Amino acid sequence: MGYASVKTLGEDLKEFRPDVMVSAPRLWESLYSRILSGVSKSGSMKRTMFRIAYASAYLFRGSRMMIGGKSLRLRHVGRLEQGVGRLLGFFGAMLFWLPWMVMDRLVFSRIRASIGGRFRFTVSGGGALPLHIDRFFNTIGIPVLEGYGMTESSPIISVRLLDHLVIGTVGPIYPGTELRIVDLETREVLYPNSKYPHMGRGKRGVIHVKGPQVMQGYYLNPEETDRVLRDNWLDTGDIGIFTHNDCLKIVGRSKDTIVLRSGENLEPVPIENMLGQSPLVQNCMLVGQDQKHVGLLLIPAWEGFRDAGLPVQSIQDVMTSEAAAAMVDRLLQSVISRENGFKTHELIRCWRWVDKAFEIGDELTTTYKLRRHVVAAKHAQLIDSMFDN
Repeated sequence: MGYASVKTLGEDLKEFRPDVMVSAPRLWESLYSRILSGVSKSGSMKRTMFRIAYASAYLFRGSRMMIGGKSLRLRHVGRLEQGVGRLLGFFGAMLFWLPWMVMDRLVFSRIRASIGGRFRFTVSGGGALPLHIDRFFNTIGIPVLEGYGMTESSPIISVRLLDHLVIGTVGPIYPGTELRIVDLETREVLYPNSKYPHMGRGKRGVIHVKGPQVMQGYYLNPEETDRVLRDNWLDTGDIGIFTHNDCLKIVGRSKDTIVLRSGENLEPVPIENMLGQSPLVQNCMLVGQDQKHVGLLLIPAWEGFRDAGLPVQSIQDVMTSEAAAAMVDRLLQSVISRENGFKTHELIRCWRWVDKAFEIGDELTTTYKLRRHVVAAKHAQLIDSMFDN
């Protein structure tokens, strides 16, 4: 067993060559950035080979998931559709097996070797793993088993398994644990509920769990205990969906849910994670509680703007650049759009720069989660300026 630091991660991985590694999502984000930075600095031939390798691996592994029914299923898939999907998956696997095998040995084996080269699997927990990072590591041959839990559940509620690895979920429920999905407003049990098709799979609501690992209560705090525990069911406060292939998908946090003046709800985390995939974005936070529309606070990643051709050397340079602002406008319009499946009330109508990175212990928790109330308080004037008119 070895203990690593984010600052010396590359050297630590080469020294310890771990078979298994457990970490918060921030480590995977750091590794992801490091790998892509190395690729971007390589020659055009190597960059082309990486793109070909990634495409072939993505298609081959995606085909295998179709065969095994391990693709994310938020809706019911009938037997005929399952059969067609498996048939297409079989042909896809046959078609892409050889290019995947060749490119994996030429490209991805070297990337894996640069971070130890012996991973059987890795575990991510303590926060939501961004989907693009989840997909990336599983595609290049480093299985990531994302788990979900909380201190009050000692801490495991669910975790992905090597033979049940559905990207975009936190896996099946831990043995001995009961799960129910409850409507946020009416408190109706949506899953499991026989009055709904497929027992309510695919319905979105608050996650409640019961099991031997759930706490008996908070020490000398009966009021808080009564708030989160009812009949031994723990109200996690998280919004989730139980999928049609029996995995739990975390959608957001009930406390994070933004309710607009129209009464429409939106979950900020998926939108923030999608924007976070851009090299232009260091961090961001959606705002808009009780407003007509949603807005965005954005901390720019000045290096991304520099790499895009702008003459900038700091966050302040970016904030004074009209070209940078235009790039953000285009980013928001292209990524958070109806064409990408977002609803009208989820579209970002206005945004503001934030001139200082969020810090652990202030705007961020130790697991890099946003402390939204802190951000909202520190930048209240900026937020108000988005909704004055």
